[in-house]
Amino acid sequence: MDYKNLTAIPDAEFIRGKVPMTKEEVRTVTISKLRLGKDKVFWDIGSGTGSVSVQAAIMYPGIRICSIEHDPEGISLIHKNIEKFGTEGIEVIEGEAPDCFDRIADRIPDAAFIGGSGGRLEEIIAGLSSLNKNMRIAVNAVTTETVMAINKIMNEYNVVDRDVIQMSVNRERKVGNHHMMEAQNQVYIAAFELNGDRG
Repeated sequence: MDYKNLTAIPDAEFIRGKVPMTKEEVRTVTISKLRLGKDKVFWDIGSGTGSVSVQAAIMYPGIRICSIEHDPEGISLIHKNIEKFGTEGIEVIEGEAPDCFDRIADRIPDAAFIGGSGGRLEEIIAGLSSLNKNMRIAVNAVTTETVMAINKIMNEYNVVDRDVIQMSVNRERKVGNHHMMEAQNQVYIAAFELNGDRG
């Protein structure tokens, strides 16, 4: 398969373990909300298998990506997927956000995706804001607690260009001689731009 021309890599192509992965349809929409470009610096926080980093690297040759993950299995999977897809330009950062930000503060992000926050979403946003007060951020959530935290953050930071959707994907599966649609987890995707200091 020629991955270089794909804007949506099929999930089955990624090397996976027990680490969560942003699925194909959600991954594609999330990346589109970030408005990336080849000259941007992009941080993928809570990178998991590295699926978002890999997809962004393929879609935007020349983009600088920091793929941040603290789980040893996830780190191993990110390296394996980078090798498989030939996206060696991705820099893997081993550590927990936002504690590791000081090690990569010289790679000031233009955009960041938060796929996993470990319950530290507000700290992560504060850390990002201290580096760039006018950056684009996208956050995915599947729990109501994270949705509430995102709404609180968007109100406190007086964000601009707010773009929030709820996405539901149903996937066909075979049942005997028939096929039926099976619902996947609904995902809340919030994208916004920081607008200076916290309000």
